[in-house]
Amino acid sequence: MRKRVFRYLLGVALLTLFLSTVASMFIYYKGYAKRSNDDLRSIVIAMGESLNRYDDDTSYLKSLANKNLDYRITLIREDGQVLYDSKKDVKLLTSHKDRPEFIEAKRLGYAQVERYSNTLSKDLYYVSLRLDDGNMIRISREMDNIIGAFTKVLPLDILMSFIIFIVTAFVSDSLTKKTFDPLNNLDEDLLKLDTNMFPEISPFINKIKKQNKTIDQSYTEIAKEKDTINAILKNMKEALIIVDENKNLLTVNDSAKKVFNSKRNILGENIINLIRDEAILKMADEALLGKSSESVTSIGTREYKCYVNPVFENKIVRGLLILFIDETEQIRALRLREEFSSNVSHELKTPLTSISGFSELLANNLVEDKDKESFYKLIYEDSKRLLNLVEDIMKISGLENSGDYDKEEIDLREIISEILNVNEKLIKEKKNHSKSRRSWSRF
Repeated sequence: MRKRVFRYLLGVALLTLFLSTVASMFIYYKGYAKRSNDDLRSIVIAMGESLNRYDDDTSYLKSLANKNLDYRITLIREDGQVLYDSKKDVKLLTSHKDRPEFIEAKRLGYAQVERYSNTLSKDLYYVSLRLDDGNMIRISREMDNIIGAFTKVLPLDILMSFIIFIVTAFVSDSLTKKTFDPLNNLDEDLLKLDTNMFPEISPFINKIKKQNKTIDQSYTEIAKEKDTINAILKNMKEALIIVDENKNLLTVNDSAKKVFNSKRNILGENIINLIRDEAILKMADEALLGKSSESVTSIGTREYKCYVNPVFENKIVRGLLILFIDETEQIRALRLREEFSSNVSHELKTPLTSISGFSELLANNLVEDKDKESFYKLIYEDSKRLLNLVEDIMKISGLENSGDYDKEEIDLREIISEILNVNEKLIKEKKNHSKSRRSWSRF
């Protein structure tokens, strides 16, 4: 800040120096040109009065020319013929009757003309006066134009500018130091600074105070949001893990620590320090490529539904969200249903097979008349058994919905006897023997 202010002050000073130099050059040149013209006017008037008194104009003008004057004297006859010139031979000069200064002086008696000479690259000032005898006396002086005048004084301008630059740099440095030293040596808080002591920077201080107030409010809001998020993560039943694009752990809530039996702070470490399951790590690798996935995994004695989703920023994966939901009861219930369905299918198939076999024998007249009654009885019993199975399935389905069920005493001997009668033919085909009849006393 101090260097910037110093540069600004120095720049302003140099700009002021440049503009003042240019302006003073114009003013000086205009004043110089006016004084030069006034001098020529006074000279030509005095010279005209002298020539009106002398009879030999040429001799008088030659005497003046011998004094090495810085102006040129020309005597012109009334018809424009040059009678005398202090710088050139009159024989080499043409008629001046078409010159502006001659024409105007002949008409008005006096003329003052300025012309630019391309040959000399200078401004020429002419002053003409008509004499009593009709002749014209003309005085001219060469003057540098403004560029030429500036070129002549350029070395001096450079020297003066350098001196002024040194002085300006010193003054700017002193002013800057004087302005900022109180601030640099200030011991108290900048926000508690009395702006009356430094009115120049009071807008800056007030703006800082406003920004500081805004920052405090934003920080308070962020802290509240952080506390809310932490409370949500802490009380989540589901295990949540957040990982960055390098697979370093950013967030591990309490449920996740409990699931993976982690008791130390592992934030910032690689995910492999928390999860060793190859399937989950593979899902994490796929998520870093932008693919979402889910699966069921066993952790300890529990079953979890695992979801792995990438987090995108401008279509680039910046991290992962890994969520574990404990679905042990649901998964086990599903497995029980599957086992139940398998057992039911088997139990339904057995009586249906018996009914189908007995019916086929009867339909093809392969059963003797004396045995038909036993076949009919077996078909009836299997049908009744099938109905009982269906009724039991409906009861079980009702139990799942309502949770209420009735208790009933059963006769195991009767059930076993029915099973043996139904499967008697199958037992004979397999040449198996049942020993259950010998153990009735156990029941």
